Amino acid sequence: MKMARILAASSLIAALASCQSTNASKLGAPADVATKMIVVEPIVTHGGEISGTSQQSVLFGIFKWGGSGKIADNAQLPGSEDSLKREAIYSACETGSADIVLLPQYIVKEDNYFIFKKRTCTVTGYKGNITGVKSISTETKADVIIHQDKASGLGSFLP
Repeated sequence: MKMARILAASSLIAALASCQSTNASKLGAPADVATKMIVVEPIVTHGGEISGTSQQSVLFGIFKWGGSGKIADNAQLPGSEDSLKREAIYSACETGSADIVLLPQYIVKEDNYFIFKKRTCTVTGYKGNITGVKSISTETKADVIIHQDKASGLGSFLP
């Protein structure tokens, strides 16, 4: 029993005392790094009018339920009902087979029963489908240039 305690204690001390990490970055030759920025613009075909709706219930202003849980990502939205509006945009895009909603108009209706709220958002707009992208401009931009000091072998970063 005493031997087991000594073995356990020595294993613990060895495990805690023998941890060491070394990381070294070495530059073998000077490097010039440049990136090429390509600015693109989507080609969008527009169609008829589309609409979508989302509903959500809120209890005590904290507990929320309802809606589909499927939201449109990367939508730039005004107001504080972001998740409700994103669900309505997703619904409109799904039902109208659209990639984006052009010129969206939001109607947010809230029925407030003091401790319970029922919120409904309806979005209407025009169907937009992205058919491709076109390049607007291409420019070379030097992000980081690495210079190596020949005497010390150390590198310095210049923006």
